[in-house]
Order: sequence, then C-alpha cells, then structure tokens
Amino acid sequence: MILCRTGWLRPKDLTFILLVFGVCAWSAPQIFVEEKIHDCGVVCREERGTVVHTFLIQNVGDETLKIEQVKPSCGCTRADLSLAEIPPGEFAELEAELDLRSKSGKTSIRISVFSNDPENKRVELGLACEVIQRWTIYPTRIEGGVLVRDTTTTRMIRLTSQCRKGEALPHIVGAHANNPAVRVALQEGKGEIDRDAFIETSAEAAVVIEAASSIENNGQASVDFQTDDPGRPWISIPVHWIVEGDLSLSLRSLQLVRSRYQLDDELTPEQKFRDRRALARDTQILVVSSRSGTDFRILDVSAAEPFEVYWVPGLSGPRSEILVSLKKGDPGHYDRTVTITTDRPAEQILTVAVSGEIQQQAPFLTCSSTVHHFGSFFSDEIREVSKTFVLRNSGSLDLNMNLHGSRKGNVALGSRKLVPGATTTLVLTAPLEGRTGLVEEEALLRTNDPMSPSKTFLLRGNILPRWELVPPTVQFHSVIPGQAEMRNVLLRQFFTSWEEPVGIVNLKMESPRLAVEVGKTQTVHGNIGYSTAETELTIQLIPGEAPGEKRSEITLQVSAGTKFPPPPIPLEWNVLGDLGVRPKKVVLAVSEGSAASGPPTRQVRVYSRSKRPFTIRVAKAPEGVEVVEIENGRDGAQFDVKVVDGKALLAATPNGNRRIVFSTDREGQESVEVEIEVRSQTGI
Repeated sequence: MILCRTGWLRPKDLTFILLVFGVCAWSAPQIFVEEKIHDCGVVCREERGTVVHTFLIQNVGDETLKIEQVKPSCGCTRADLSLAEIPPGEFAELEAELDLRSKSGKTSIRISVFSNDPENKRVELGLACEVIQRWTIYPTRIEGGVLVRDTTTTRMIRLTSQCRKGEALPHIVGAHANNPAVRVALQEGKGEIDRDAFIETSAEAAVVIEAASSIENNGQASVDFQTDDPGRPWISIPVHWIVEGDLSLSLRSLQLVRSRYQLDDELTPEQKFRDRRALARDTQILVVSSRSGTDFRILDVSAAEPFEVYWVPGLSGPRSEILVSLKKGDPGHYDRTVTITTDRPAEQILTVAVSGEIQQQAPFLTCSSTVHHFGSFFSDEIREVSKTFVLRNSGSLDLNMNLHGSRKGNVALGSRKLVPGATTTLVLTAPLEGRTGLVEEEALLRTNDPMSPSKTFLLRGNILPRWELVPPTVQFHSVIPGQAEMRNVLLRQFFTSWEEPVGIVNLKMESPRLAVEVGKTQTVHGNIGYSTAETELTIQLIPGEAPGEKRSEITLQVSAGTKFPPPPIPLEWNVLGDLGVRPKKVVLAVSEGSAASGPPTRQVRVYSRSKRPFTIRVAKAPEGVEVVEIENGRDGAQFDVKVVDGKALLAATPNGNRRIVFSTDREGQESVEVEIEVRSQTGI
C-alpha cells in the first residue's frame, strides 16, 4: 500500500490509475514508412527522362496524423501527397518523381516529411539511382578558330557509350566529314570498362581542318560518326572555322549594349572616333591590320540598323580602324553582320558578327553621398546641423521623386522632377537643442528609378553635454527623522582633450542637513578631441522632523573658476512621521445592492514607530463606509473597515478620491490617511 494525502492507496486502485495514465500516454499519432530509401538501379537517360516511386505512409497511432509539409531537397524533384490527414490505421501515398535530364552518375535526393507525430516530427525519405547515357560527346561543337591560309589545325573529340550489364554495348564503326577541308581519323579506344553497375567504352577522333588558299569568312562542315546502335545510327558534330589571309581582324564578333540609363547621343560617330574617352558599352573599335605590314585601303563598311559604322575613307596604311556603335532604337536584341570591303582582290570582303541589346530606357538617380557624419560637438556650441546632398538624373527618362521627411529634422527637396542630365539638392537639417548622445536624422526619398526605388539620406553625429549626472535625480525614498541616509552619485564631465577637468570640493549644508564627499576622479582621453572625467560623490542626508515629501538641490562648489560650472543636483525624499498606518490601501468589494461582497471587513492598524502614546480622536470615512474601533492601546489602534451602503459610497465619491482620515493628538502629524479602492463583485 502507498500513503497519499487522503490516506492509503490499495493495489487495485494503483493498477487502475496506471492503466488509465498508460492509455493516455500512448494516445497520439505515429508515422511509419516501411521503405524509406528506394534504389531505382541503373537508369539510361535516353530511355527514361524521369524515375517515379510511390512511398506508403501509414499512421500506426491512435490520433489523426497530419502531414504538415513535404520538402524535397532539390528543385528537380516533384513530391505529391494523396492525403494530408491520415486517420489511425490508414495509409497515404507520396509519389516522388526525379528529373534526370541534368543528372549523370550516382544520383540521390532527399524528401523531408514533417508531421504532428510528437516522437518523430521529421521523417527522411530518399530516391537513389545510377544514371548512364547511351552516348556522351565532348565537345558537342568544334570551333576551329581563325586560321591563316594554307595552314591546318587539329581538334580532338571523345565519344563515350554506356549500357547496363547484359546489354549490347554500342561502338563507333566509321566517320567522315561532308567538307573536303575537314578530315576525320578514328583512334583506337580503351576497350570495355566494367563500372560495377554498368559497362562503358570510349573512342577518340582527330578532326583536322585544312585552311584553303583563299579567305573564308564562315567555313562550315559536319563530322558524322556511324555507330552500330539501332537507336542512334549516326552522330553529327558541327565544325566552324574562319580563314584569313594577310589581313586580320582584332575581333570576329562584337557584343554591344545600349544601357537603359544612357542619354541620347550628343556626339556624332566621327566625334566618338576622334575622342576615345567618350566610348561606352554601345561602341567598340574594330582593327583591321596587315600581317606582312603592307598598305591597304578600306573602300566601304556597312551594317544594318540599329548599328552604325565610321572609318576614315581613303586612308591607306598597314592598319585601319572602324568604329561600330549601337544607335537608339526599340528595346530588344539584334544580330547583324558588319561587312568590310577592301582594295585587296584576294581579300575583298571581310565580315564580323555583331550583336546588340537595347534596354528599356529608365531614369537613374545618382548622388554624391547619402550619409554625412558631422562629428562631435558640445550641446551649447551648435543649435542645428544641415547637409546639402546633390542629386542627379543620370538616366534617359524623367526622374520623379517624392520626399517622406525625417523623424525630428527638417528636409527640403529642390525639385521633385528632373529631366535627364539635370541636378537638384536635398537639404537635411537636424535640430540639436536639448539633445545629447548619438544623433541620427534620416530622410526617405522614393523615386521611379527601377533600380533604386527608395534611397535613405542620413545625418549622424554625437552631441556631448558639459556635465552628466547618473542618476539624474537623487532619491532617498522614505526616511526617518534624524537618521542619516547616504547615496552615491556619478558626476561625469566632458571637456576638450587639451584642457584639464574641473575639480569638485567637499560641501556641507545646514538646511537641509546635507554633506557631499568627493571621491576619486578618473580621466579618460578620447581619440576624437574630447575627454571625460568621472567623479564619484557620496551624499549624506539627515532629515528633519516634519513629515512629508521634500525636494531640494545641491549647488556644487569647484576648486577653480570655470565657464561651465556643474549643474545643481536635484534631491527628493519622503520623511516618515512617527505615526504610521498599515495597510496604506484597503480594497472593498461592492455588489449591485447595498451589501458588500467578499470578506465582511478589512482591518487597519495605526501605530507609533517610537512606541510613544497617542490618541485617535476621530476616524472620518466616505459615506457608505463604516469604521469601527476594536482596539486602542498606548502605541497603536486597530479598526474594522466595511461597506454598509455600496451605492452611497459610489455616489458620494464619483471621482474615485476615497480615503479614511484618522485625526490624532500629535503636533506636527495631526492626521494619517488610508486609501480605499472599490471593486465590483465580479472584479474580486
């Protein structure tokens, strides 16, 4: 048997309690997945672009299992749940699909299932497979580059094939090119390689490009590999090259961009050609030069809209320059060709591919700065600080601005609309009067600039007081007449680093009786031209006899004259009289009728701290409240306080100023008071 607060528990009672609480402990949902990792084996990417598997999620608990979230570890995976809330004993299907289009080799993904199972809130499921490719070609395109006439270049190609074990492995059986300038030579492969899960073989081919004796701006061919794979009997790889003669081009393709912020052209192509400092992203210089250093002349250069070209006509020499620029036009992407005609019969036509992008025009806000640090000042040295920020529309459309002001400062915007290239000012002013410490004033500017829809301008600095008192007011709270009370105060002074701190001297006062004892002063020199000195002061107060709340201040004395004397120290204290009352507040309950609810009475005691005899002459209470004396000794009196008429009490004191005043025979403390708080019956 077991002893409890109500007596002894019998064994059968204990068994019943354990059974009840045991059942309650297991009443919860419980997630169960038999197969958490599914291996799809070896998958050929050409045969299947995805793999799909369905996981069965069962609720083996006693409450409804709620699937809160299904989160795949990769964006290449789709996970669809058939049922979000699974009753006890039921199943839900989670169909997972993995996209294999960008996968190769060993691949695995994770699916996190979050539920309300208290013991297993997160379950990890996974899909794994080995991704093989029937054919892998590298590179997929052969760039021969720029060749000089009557030269050759060689590029290598690797072709790799893979298959599952037990399947026929495909091979390369032949190769040829459709252009006589290109020759293909197959090289002996490494044979079959066993990769555990699959078989792999690879072959290499050398592609030789022979440059013709004449120039060729766009040489093209196709290298075709023949296989014994029924699914892909031919594999074609494009080949591209350029043949140059004596004349060479610095660039064979140009990419130009006309920015959304770019203004209308103020310079002609000829001016841009002369002044290279004016070149932007929409302009490039194309150089045509002779390898042998012989002179030539450019007869004509042309390009379709929106491109324009400029060169110096009639100029003869071993080197010539052409300016290609993108003009203002409709937004979009453009692919064109620059055609160059020379006086060389064998190299009469040269071509260069040029692409350009004209962006949608927009305004563009630029400014010299957005943050201004005005440093540190004493609070009596400066009344306000302001900063003028210069704003410019460096874009191609009108800039509209809207000012949202600052917290305490004043902000003024010169113009709310700027045409392209125009400037204006934003003036931010921070009033500093009465402020100390770190000052931050900000103004928020909203614009129609798509890249900078809002910009914040900030004024920041530090305002130092000459003196600082911690705490700012010395409070003694409740004190007893004639008993000394002491408080410590930290007096901190700020001064320039080339000055000395002001010394504070001890002080005594008679009315009220005060003494100030000065402790050690610690000086800290800062690195911004200002220093601080901290002095600990001990203030002693001996209160007089008259009870009540008192206020005074101490004017500190310094050891030498100063332009900035320390501020007076404010003091607050409350002198307790000899007579006290307990409690200082009573709570009385008032019902809708006239009777009080809750405890029938509250007790109040009036006492003498010094145990000196006194007499309560009369107790005056608000109407509806009765005060009955139940004890009256030499050093204290006890009273019962109760409500006899709640309506009368509320009517007599509608403003809530409810007090009981006990009149005494003590000189200087003729009365003591108790506050009454009235609550409705439902508030108790």
